[in-house]
Amino acid sequence: MTENTKLLDSAALHAMLRGGWLCLCADSDEIDALNVFPVPDGDTGKNMSKTMENAVRTARDFAGESRICDYLGAFSRGALLGARGNSGVILSQFIRGIAVGLQSCEQMSPSDFVRAFSLGKKYSYEAVFRPAEGTMLTLMRQAEEMLFAGEFSDFEELFDALLPCLRQSLARTPELLAVLRQAGVVDSGGAGLLRIFEGMGAVLRGAEPQNVESMQARPQYVPRSILPDANDQLGYCTEFILQLLPHSVAKKPFSLEEMNAGLLGIGESLVSVQDGELWKVHLHTQAPEEALALAHPFGEFLSVKIENMTVQHEEQKLRTPARPRQRYGIVAAVQGDGLAKLFTEMGADLILPEKSPSTDEFLHAIADVRAEEVVVLPNDKDALLAAVQAVGLWQGNARVLPTTSAVQGFGALCVMNPSEADADRFYAEMEKGMNGVTTAAVALAAKDAVLDGVQIHAGDYMGLYEDRVYIAGKELYAVVQALFAALPQEAECDVVTVFSATEPTEEEQTALREAITAQFPQAECGFFRGGQPTWRYLFALE
Repeated sequence: MTENTKLLDSAALHAMLRGGWLCLCADSDEIDALNVFPVPDGDTGKNMSKTMENAVRTARDFAGESRICDYLGAFSRGALLGARGNSGVILSQFIRGIAVGLQSCEQMSPSDFVRAFSLGKKYSYEAVFRPAEGTMLTLMRQAEEMLFAGEFSDFEELFDALLPCLRQSLARTPELLAVLRQAGVVDSGGAGLLRIFEGMGAVLRGAEPQNVESMQARPQYVPRSILPDANDQLGYCTEFILQLLPHSVAKKPFSLEEMNAGLLGIGESLVSVQDGELWKVHLHTQAPEEALALAHPFGEFLSVKIENMTVQHEEQKLRTPARPRQRYGIVAAVQGDGLAKLFTEMGADLILPEKSPSTDEFLHAIADVRAEEVVVLPNDKDALLAAVQAVGLWQGNARVLPTTSAVQGFGALCVMNPSEADADRFYAEMEKGMNGVTTAAVALAAKDAVLDGVQIHAGDYMGLYEDRVYIAGKELYAVVQALFAALPQEAECDVVTVFSATEPTEEEQTALREAITAQFPQAECGFFRGGQPTWRYLFALE
């Protein structure tokens, strides 16, 4: 880091942001453990780390020679497409706001940073449907107030004020959010944000963080039987990033709408994202040279990748049978091989097997489903914002059905009617199916906690209904029976579908049926091996 910290250039900022990412990586497991529910499914740290990783890797070629606004444009685009989980999406929007606030800046002063930070906070709040205090949003807001109240001659002075403010704000999050107070933890997203700024501050003062490898390879979706016949020519998967020329230099003004229309005239499965002076394209086409020719007059190619999908198809020897392209396509994020198999049998076209797919993974899945209308089922609260962000970037017809559990996704697929001609009615029926089921669940607790007034000990089975803890105990089937006995009066049902983490034995089915029918004597019970992690049982109540 340069001795002069009154102004930061793109190289200095890259070093700081990389340091923030590495600092976050180092503590990602501890941040994951701050999950308020005592089940081992927290992944805030990993989601934020992967979001930052994609941003750092995307922007590294812009460090040094580029203006700071160009660097941040690339960094923001990387964060946007790499965003995972709600925490990652909020972080990506925070970064996007900062990038917008520094448009046209060649270097960044402390006062520039303060103004951009404020815009970052604004974008973050706008990304959340119901912003809650006691989260990373609170840290941003309180830091903004402190920054605007101060005057900073250099960045060292600014970080000397910023870091204590963030630490104090994080320590107070349990006072603002009851669920944190009950669990005895601070907010995990806020902890991740603090670690990023702590890493940035360390590099600012001369620290040299160690290199880390990518935490995991990009997961692949599982395709259903939508592949074309083996004799078909699949064409070329064509991707490129274009650095757009200034309007004064280009032969004619660049229009994203016109370019998308031109690309759709020679291909399909289009993903087209413009971020300032960068334009990223993904396209399936028989004529990749025509796609490049369309783009070339408007800028310089930063990267180009063309892959022969026909050859890839033959090499991979995919075993799914062929079927004709349909009007409707379903992209579902669902964990568990049994649930994935069931979802595909019920009509889902692409399965994203990771708990928190990134925005880019949702985008590619939407593109590759090759349907006129696409419905995305996130099936997890932590995947919802990334799905929404992906649909917002998609240039075709796609919607998010806001399923927050695999049970809700199951309910939506139960009533799906592929022959429905009207897309609005198709979506409305799936929405009705989503709302027609309620979720109960049993999981093994990994730590002590008090939630919803229930004392939970590590090793207990905990029973939940619609995210509220109702019971905890050591004996599995006693917990199941007590859970159903404790359900609210409005939780009436005629059918209970049980998704077990492992193959349910006859004895297990009998014990579960007895526990369920003790509360709902007329209920029919169905049993499936879901293979889902975390949850010993998921119950779909209809």
